Amino acid sequence: MDEDAITFGLAALGYLLLAKDSALRIAGRRLRSLGFITAGVVLTHVALVWAWRFEWSLQEAWQKSPPAFVIFHSALLLILLAPFTASGSRDRITWVAFAIVSAGALPATIRYPELGLLAIPLLAAFLAVVAIWIARARQDVELQGKS
Repeated sequence: MDEDAITFGLAALGYLLLAKDSALRIAGRRLRSLGFITAGVVLTHVALVWAWRFEWSLQEAWQKSPPAFVIFHSALLLILLAPFTASGSRDRITWVAFAIVSAGALPATIRYPELGLLAIPLLAAFLAVVAIWIARARQDVELQGKS
């Protein structure tokens, strides 16, 4: 297995775990362990990208794409912090991290041919989270109307 397959595989797994965590939190189910597992997978992915793609060079990572650098490292920080925060904050941090990662990951599957295979599963996960969010919002509106 080559380095790209490992790093992109971990990226996809991290995204799917973050999507699951986001969806469960929207539905009112919280698995703190899932946040720790997600953080571990994502941190491993980022460490391998730094080692294999950028040979630990900050300059090289920044020059590749300053916006991507900021987007993904901001999301990484949130993903790493989430499991250690209070429950209500953890929900919001997880959702913001998912939005940030989606803003970077989904376009990347179109821009980079080597990521094209991931476009459909990542988009499906994103749309599933959005559908769960919409359903929960409708349910909340209906419950408010009945009270």
